Amino acid sequence: MHGPELGRIEATIRAKIRPCQKEDLPALEWMGLYRPDRHIIRETFEMQQRGEALMLLAVSADFPIAQVWIDFARKRAEQVAVLWAIRTFFPLQGAGIGRQMMHAAERVARHRGFHSAQLKVDADNDRASSFYRNRGWRPIGWDEHGRRVMTKELNGL
Repeated sequence: MHGPELGRIEATIRAKIRPCQKEDLPALEWMGLYRPDRHIIRETFEMQQRGEALMLLAVSADFPIAQVWIDFARKRAEQVAVLWAIRTFFPLQGAGIGRQMMHAAERVARHRGFHSAQLKVDADNDRASSFYRNRGWRPIGWDEHGRRVMTKELNGL
């Protein structure tokens, strides 16, 4: 419904950044948006249980408002952590939550002994590419699906 503006709301969101817990798994489907990926969510949680991954969440009012998953196994030999499933709940994008999540993920990867990190961005997602570039990530090529591969050195974090 469009019409006259009836007021404005400014709110502060308090969230805790922490690893995913089993109780969080249903909420990671984000009200059905990621229901088709339920098996991926559960498989990644099992990887976390084995120490091969970390599902880092920002949780507010028992709801995961942002996430960054880190795969420690895929490129372990090269000491490269692979970040993926990087997302902020869409109504909260632009509030600085993603910036805090990326900073936390980079620190965790460095603390675990990884010297660099990689992620992939869809070719047409200029907003995300710019977001990462502004935080020190640099493009290094393209994957087989046409996604931009970006990397960041983690030394000094």
